[in-house]
Amino acid sequence: MSWFRSRTLKVAIMSMMAALIVAVSRLPGLPAIGAPTKIEFTTVLYPVIGILLGPELGFVASLLGNFIAWIIPSTTMFGLLVVPAGALASLVAGFLTGRSERGWLYGSAVLAALIACWYVSPVGFEAPFYPVFHIAALALSLTLGKKLKGLLDSEGKQLVWGSAVTSYVAAMTDSMYGNLAYVGALGIIIPLKEFKKALKAMGVLWAKTGIPKPADYLAWLGLPVPEELTLGYLFMAVLPITIAERVTITLVSTLISIAVVRAFKTVFIRRQPPKESEKSEETR
Repeated sequence: MSWFRSRTLKVAIMSMMAALIVAVSRLPGLPAIGAPTKIEFTTVLYPVIGILLGPELGFVASLLGNFIAWIIPSTTMFGLLVVPAGALASLVAGFLTGRSERGWLYGSAVLAALIACWYVSPVGFEAPFYPVFHIAALALSLTLGKKLKGLLDSEGKQLVWGSAVTSYVAAMTDSMYGNLAYVGALGIIIPLKEFKKALKAMGVLWAKTGIPKPADYLAWLGLPVPEELTLGYLFMAVLPITIAERVTITLVSTLISIAVVRAFKTVFIRRQPPKESEKSEETR
């Protein structure tokens, strides 16, 4: 959306958001299954940053914040690989809610490219139905993308709906990039033993909780079942967890977006001096 006309104010907000990412990244986070990293609570901030700063500055703020957070010990090489994930989420959120008439198309193109990369990777053939919720996000982006800026400029249910759709699309962009980074890093940066440990952990979870295995719910849906002990099987195994995680991120991010958008509308927009064109119109 990037309401800010002053370059100084833009830089100040960008720096503040990058610092906020660094601060929030110090919280414990949630363990990531099969990878030597964690799911940061910063994930809920990326859509908000894109909405506030627009695609370019939002991308830079999230990239800078994530990189500084990665530098602070302890760090991993896989952590460096996923630094751009949040930046892409902010980029997409910024495109969808920015001033550009074609922003919705650019934002959709970013997510579509990531989904396409999934299907050209080996795991895409093993788990072709894993990105179903990412595809749903792409569908929302394509059908509602043109309306999101107007929804965020509104109040009430329209603001809630616009914030929710933007947050969901951004969250799924972050998710898909992380998936692709994991697929590319497995066996190179991420030891294969991490993958085996993840499969073992999922087996224990199924045994203790009675949660259906991928073979069970895929067969029930009449869908092809990947062979056990494959990467595709692991992704299908964690799909219910991924859904719950991304829905939670979307809900929290939506609440933050609504509060921040309302606050910035009240405080910053009213205090900014009018443009020269607006002044000339008033004098006529």
